[in-house]
Amino acid sequence: MTLAAAVLFQRMLFKNATLLDSFLSVLGSIVSNAMENIRDPLEEGAAWFGAVDGSRMPFLYNVNFLSFLTMPEKMPFPKTFEELSKVVLRGKYKYLTTIGTVDRELMLKSDIDYFVKLGELIEKNGWEYQFGKKFVELLDGHIDVIVPRSRMNFLLGSPPFVNVKTSLDNIGIWHVGIGMKNNFCCKERLNSAMHGILSSGLYIRNGSMIKHLF
Repeated sequence: MTLAAAVLFQRMLFKNATLLDSFLSVLGSIVSNAMENIRDPLEEGAAWFGAVDGSRMPFLYNVNFLSFLTMPEKMPFPKTFEELSKVVLRGKYKYLTTIGTVDRELMLKSDIDYFVKLGELIEKNGWEYQFGKKFVELLDGHIDVIVPRSRMNFLLGSPPFVNVKTSLDNIGIWHVGIGMKNNFCCKERLNSAMHGILSSGLYIRNGSMIKHLF
């Protein structure tokens, strides 16, 4: 009702005033009339506190809303290795590989130009990291890391993540297996255990790693 009265008065009486000025005038009139009927000093103090708090709310709402509107949009991130190579070449991103892996070597030997450029930049700048407890701390700012998708999901949980984006590209697929000597004593027990894992579904069914163990 107060807002409706403010709109009506702003159109009819306060044509040169803003809607906010009209609203505050109506609110002040209501409060002042209420004050005249209050006899108890405690009630008067409570009424003034309510009036001040009520007049404060529009300003808080405006500040919060404007802050939300003026926040920059979420920073775009490279979704493919080709996009990544472009932003890395422009110096906007760093691209880290895990110490002890063949990622850099595979890039340098690739037939794809942007993979070769990425490998050269990684080698030139020494962009590598030791995978461990501080892995999450690396994901700060304009930094990309190469890591198996399953390992990242294990550390960070399932996507969508709060402030981490995963690429749409894969650099490659590696199949893993179990190496053993010819005279290994427990082949039957190992085969039985692996068969139980495969049969019970204790693996990622759409993954390529365990499916090709045998």
